[in-house]
Amino acid sequence: MSSLESPSSEGPIWHFDPRSHIEQPACSATELAQRLRSLASGLGLAGLGFAPVEAFLEAQRAFREWVDADYHGTMNYLLSDGDRHDPNRLAPHSSTIVVAAVGTVPKASPGRALPLVGQLAAYAAGPDYHHVLRQKLAALGQMIADVSGRPIDGRACVDTAPLLEREAARRAGLGFIGKSNMLIIPGIGSQVLLGVLLVNIRIEPDSPREHRCGRCTTCLTACPTHAFVGPWLLDARRCIAYLTIEYKGWIALELRSTHRHTRIWVRYLSGCLSFQSRKSGN
Repeated sequence: MSSLESPSSEGPIWHFDPRSHIEQPACSATELAQRLRSLASGLGLAGLGFAPVEAFLEAQRAFREWVDADYHGTMNYLLSDGDRHDPNRLAPHSSTIVVAAVGTVPKASPGRALPLVGQLAAYAAGPDYHHVLRQKLAALGQMIADVSGRPIDGRACVDTAPLLEREAARRAGLGFIGKSNMLIIPGIGSQVLLGVLLVNIRIEPDSPREHRCGRCTTCLTACPTHAFVGPWLLDARRCIAYLTIEYKGWIALELRSTHRHTRIWVRYLSGCLSFQSRKSGN
């Protein structure tokens, strides 16, 4: 692998040369997808999917309405980073969105929980997931070059790139978007992290998944600060994850004035586990 940046960085473009100099037979887009799924199981992924590079127009409309309602709070970088709905803007010559998921379910802690011990979100309890996912995406890029027998260029996106990653994952058939706006992978749940690799080779796409929540509202009612305005609509200004990670000001009095809310802020140091631990499928 060669690139202008190392796998510890998201950009701009990684280049992968096939490691075998033996001429390989042509590999169809369908065969390539099948072989990659088979080989990628050794990378410890919870899911792998493929989607064509095209604009997420419907998701962009929903995102714009969310921002216009000021539900994004102080996260103004969401406005200044450009069009998050268009993966082609990040890698103009790419053909396929490769989406990889890794699990974040923490190991059970022995003994009883102490009342004043703060908690971290599961993804923050281990190694930096940005580095973990970038290394896996680098391995995937090299795998694509080796299997296809041709040089591959790829742009990695792990959380900080301006891309609607959960929509990419839905389109790649990994799972569906629940009412909490989290991606739910059937049989695994929502406790996953996503990495995206935009590559300049066609891989047979998967079918997008539509939501399967039905009448369930467990994730909405589990939120201790009532941050959900409704299904698929989160007011970040009331969200514990936003307030403990993104927000730099004083937490509103109404969210910390009662005994119930006081216990919330003592409990959570970074992120929130409330609806994740009660979400159906987790």
